[in-house]
Parts: sequence; C-alpha cells; structure tokens
Amino acid sequence: MANSTEVLKVFKEFLKLYPDKRIAIVWDNAPFHKSKEIRQELRKNGILERVHLIPMPPYAPDENPIEHVWNTAKQKVANIQHETFNETKLAFANLITSQKFKYSF
Repeated sequence: MANSTEVLKVFKEFLKLYPDKRIAIVWDNAPFHKSKEIRQELRKNGILERVHLIPMPPYAPDENPIEHVWNTAKQKVANIQHETFNETKLAFANLITSQKFKYSF
C-alpha cells in the first residue's frame, strides 16, 4: 500500500536521476499526497523543493492516465494465477514497459 514515506523514497531515487532539473509531476488526489510529511518536503530545503506537483481533478478517473494502465493490467495480468507474487509483479512490469498506452483529453 502506498503512503507518504514510500512516495518520498521513490521521489529521492527519481530526483537523483535528474539532479539539475526542475520536475513537474501530475498526480491524483490520494489523501497521502497531501500529507504533512509531503508538504514539509515541498518547502525550501526539502527533498521536493524543485518539484512542482499538479493535482488531477477530484473524482475524474477518466482524465487520469494511470487509470488506463490499471484497467489494462486488470484485464491482462490480475486475473491470471501466477505461482508467486514476484511472478505477478514481473508480469505487470513487463506489461507496462512493453507497450504504449493511448491517452488523450
């Protein structure tokens, strides 16, 4: 399950890849996206100081590109029984890295 701590770990790794760039990230309105921990890191000298967060409109899953990915994954991965959880994760990773998802407003 995602939470602020896990999101911040991912941000730290992502930001290492682009040390001299300002980053804009579009994300949904998950409650932990607005947590005190996230807000603190967006302040000056926080790890997210050079990140601009753009929230998706609330209650608009059709406008959220990740929903298209989840729906495809549910159809192609979620209903197939794999031997282990790691095999399921690998199937999902292979799916999302091997195709382009069409999206438009």
